[in-house]
Amino acid sequence: MKKIIELMDSPVPFDDNIESESYIATFIIEGIEYTFNALLINNFVTGAEWIIDFRAHESTDDILGSTDITGTGNEFIVFATIAAIMKEFLAHYDPEKFYFTAKEKSRVRLYDIFAQRIAKEWNYKIELDRGLKSTSYHFTRR
Repeated sequence: MKKIIELMDSPVPFDDNIESESYIATFIIEGIEYTFNALLINNFVTGAEWIIDFRAHESTDDILGSTDITGTGNEFIVFATIAAIMKEFLAHYDPEKFYFTAKEKSRVRLYDIFAQRIAKEWNYKIELDRGLKSTSYHFTRR
């Protein structure tokens, strides 16, 4: 686990776009563009919550991107960069609530480590929703 945490400390440069209710950051690793998307949703019942997802765009025609595994073997560099972007996002917006989902069963362990690190460093409580094919991580400020 120590190796995973160390690898998550080596991000690549990224560009970000900060707006009042959205945050988008992009970076490229070996020709694949990745995006970190955060969108603020206002719900009358639960209040404001940020929805976050990470996507890979394998070509310029791939506008929507995919949350599927790319198979490039770069998951630790990707996660290191996502972790750096997440820090920028949290520092700028200081959200009360946000969530993201691990949609690939094989990535749950990596997401678990990532989520625990976020919760510890940024003082959040995590609620997990483990399904058959995915796990959602819901964060609430302590």
